[in-house]
Amino acid sequence: MKPSTPKPTRAKTWVAFLASLPLLSACAMLPTSGPVNHSDISVGDTQPMLGLSAPGPMQNATPEQIIAGFIRACAAGYSDEFTVARSFLLSKTALDWRPDKRVQIFDTDSQLELSTNPDGSIAVKAKALGSVDENGHYTVAGSQAKLQEAFSLVKGADDQWRIAKLEDGVILSQSSFSTIYSPAPVSFLSTDSQTLVPDLRWYPKRRLPTYLVNALLEGPPEDLKGAVTSAFATGTTLRGGSVEVIDSVARVSLNLTEPLVNENQIALAYWQMESTLVGITGISRVELLDGAAPIEVSRRITSASSPRSLVMMQDGDLVRYNSGNTRELVSAQSMVGVGMGNPSISEDGEVVCFTDRSRTRLYVWSRGQSFLVFSGENVLTASIDRRNWIWTGVESDPASVSVIAPNASVLKLSTPWGDGGKLIEIHVSPDGARLAALRSTDKGPVVTVATIVRDDGGTPTALSAAKDLNISAASLLGISWLKGYSLAVLAGTENGTNVLIAPLFGPETVIPGVKDGVGIAAGTEENEIYIVTSTGELYVRSGRNWQPEATGVFSPRYPG
Repeated sequence: MKPSTPKPTRAKTWVAFLASLPLLSACAMLPTSGPVNHSDISVGDTQPMLGLSAPGPMQNATPEQIIAGFIRACAAGYSDEFTVARSFLLSKTALDWRPDKRVQIFDTDSQLELSTNPDGSIAVKAKALGSVDENGHYTVAGSQAKLQEAFSLVKGADDQWRIAKLEDGVILSQSSFSTIYSPAPVSFLSTDSQTLVPDLRWYPKRRLPTYLVNALLEGPPEDLKGAVTSAFATGTTLRGGSVEVIDSVARVSLNLTEPLVNENQIALAYWQMESTLVGITGISRVELLDGAAPIEVSRRITSASSPRSLVMMQDGDLVRYNSGNTRELVSAQSMVGVGMGNPSISEDGEVVCFTDRSRTRLYVWSRGQSFLVFSGENVLTASIDRRNWIWTGVESDPASVSVIAPNASVLKLSTPWGDGGKLIEIHVSPDGARLAALRSTDKGPVVTVATIVRDDGGTPTALSAAKDLNISAASLLGISWLKGYSLAVLAGTENGTNVLIAPLFGPETVIPGVKDGVGIAAGTEENEIYIVTSTGELYVRSGRNWQPEATGVFSPRYPG
């Protein structure tokens, strides 16, 4: 029968410089400790997806019923290798179709709209929430975005409608996507190999360790080039195609293009792999193999967590705050005539910065003395990276930021966004690989994240790969890093504030804030998020509520 178609219907220290001590060499050292980023994943590599199934095409189904059935079968495809979903396609189409190419996510609460195009194809439309590419990177859709796909159908020799032409990838509702997929960071090395840089990916929970290992071995993504590196040489692949998990040990057999021959390389490789995999249910340890031969590790880089504490202005003094206790760092009396504000501190506590009252001068405080390091109109609150480089700028020049080296020399870097407006805040990520900026533009407030490119000595040389976060709020009051791959954003509402947890990248989570909130500071966990109000009240997140912590507070800030 002839086929037919449907009818149309870090780096030298500031303390060393300021005290005029001899400069230290900047040779890279292998860390003996560092953060291991555990992921909150609940499905192991071989665990099947339960409760997901779908029937094949009904006899004499209409084109619309074929499309609807196919979309349902795509959700079940992660359990049955898309066998049922392919039964809705012509044989050749089924062979050519690549469901892993892309996932388009639509709002579960919106209806799928099916209509017939003039060429006879069936159009599918719905409210789009986002998409995930084949590398596991999530792109959030705009608030008005629509998912639009077209399917061409023909009748086969059995007089039954089947899909003859479609785009690669699948369409999933948000509820199905949340059941099937999970976010997890892939850990790369900073350029000095002193810390890990997480790159958030979204992969199916089934065989998640395999997806993550393949992503790690693939190497740094394009947008992190120049900011990260890897202990695994280019071309290294996963032997046998999957990760084997036995007695909570993930056995990762590798086809190495370059052998891991020295103790440092091996330790770094284990650090990356363990940080990526440990924490997934069923995995508590990692064993690397070169083919079938175990790669022995003499020492592992262990997890170390040093307490991070806030700095803030309280009753005119610059203080450090930790678990309800305050310690004065710089008294108001020591800076009479200046009027301190907008404090910041380095991760190691060696560098403390603040502006004067008029925000025209930026100072570094060390050993009881202040040093003027930068001036301008409306100077930005400094962000001090883990190598103790000080990042700042002026509000009216969004086209550049200034970076002050530990020897007090100043670099000026062009910004990659270049659309005018003003700079409100900048924050370097805890790992030093990214810069987040809150900007005021003609289109409203925007949060942009750019990659920090550094040379072999750790000097920042450029900002690249700028990407705006798709934030669902019109009034943005402040930002702060939360972990290394999310931002906490304080958004104004008609009745107060919300805190938006915005991963890089993925859908945001909304937490009700406090009334009259004007600033935010975030540590590594949700219970380390602080909001300060216009009247100087400091609140901390406690369970599902906000607990009052202190009064007379302004400009709280964590390192970074």
